[in-house]
Formats: sequence, structure tokens, C-alpha cells
Amino acid sequence: MTEVSFSAVIICFRQEDCIGQTIKSVQDQTGDHHLKEIIVVDDNSPDGSRDVISKLAAEDPRIKPIFRSVNSGSPSASRNDGMAVARGTHIALLDGDDAWLPHKLSAC
Repeated sequence: MTEVSFSAVIICFRQEDCIGQTIKSVQDQTGDHHLKEIIVVDDNSPDGSRDVISKLAAEDPRIKPIFRSVNSGSPSASRNDGMAVARGTHIALLDGDDAWLPHKLSAC
């Protein structure tokens, strides 16, 4: 039987002010949740979102940033980019302004 693992896929566009809190809410999951990776897809934000994501990725090897060079114009394209590289047995989706409660993954 395959062990359950989660890939969190976060999409971001112009969310410099909140993307750090969103990533932190995933990092701070409690319990036995098997978080494999946090994939953050920035859809070519013109603000400082990329800098926030890069700084957090340098501090946590679970964070895998994807920086699109052209804005897709659609959240679906960014989600698809993240899901294409996800390696967990399950994928959990978030927008860049979402926040998880501490036990979200443990409840799954």
C-alpha cells in the first residue's frame, strides 16, 4: 500500500502582501500529515511576490517555486503548471490569499 503524501500547489498573482502568510499556513501544519512539497506558481506578478517566494524557498527546501515569464491570464494555467510537477499522492490547491487552519492536512 502506498503511503499518502501531499503536494500543496499555491498560485499567486499580485499577492506580495499575503503570499508569505499563505505559505506559512502550509508550513505550519501540525500532526502526521506527510507534506511532501509546497509548489508556488507565480504568474509573472509585477509586484514583489517573486522576492517573497524566493526568500521563503531559500529557507525551506520543501518550497519549489515556479516563476512564469509571461502572465497566463488564467488561474487554471498556473494550477496546471504546479500540478504537472507535483510528486505527492494527493494534491491540495490554494490561492495566494488563502490560509489553512493548522490541522487541515491531518484531517484528510
